[in-house]
Amino acid sequence: PLSTYIHTYIVNELVPVSLPSYLSFYEGGSRLRRCHLDRLSIVCSLLPRSTQSSVRSNSHLSKSFFYRTHLLWNTLPFDLRTISSPTLFKSELTKHLWHSLMENDDNSSFDEN
Repeated sequence: PLSTYIHTYIVNELVPVSLPSYLSFYEGGSRLRRCHLDRLSIVCSLLPRSTQSSVRSNSHLSKSFFYRTHLLWNTLPFDLRTISSPTLFKSELTKHLWHSLMENDDNSSFDEN
């Protein structure tokens, strides 16, 4: 998506916009299998609240550009996130998205039969 493409410009410091202070690169090292974070993963120090009483107060965070794109960024394969050339990143991202789309389409066609 376009938001992920824009995010790579910001992460690679190709534009004069920086990540907000509540987002940072993961600096820890975990040996747990369930920990999928790597050195290019972006973590948020704020978490949107999910209780009904606070949905209105924190809905702005969960709808913000940076919060949503950091979640998308972390789902990309590591090899894709290491690309610093915007042109190459866009090309590889497009390939990745088409591959994911076709893979999902193939899986859903089997479910229907």
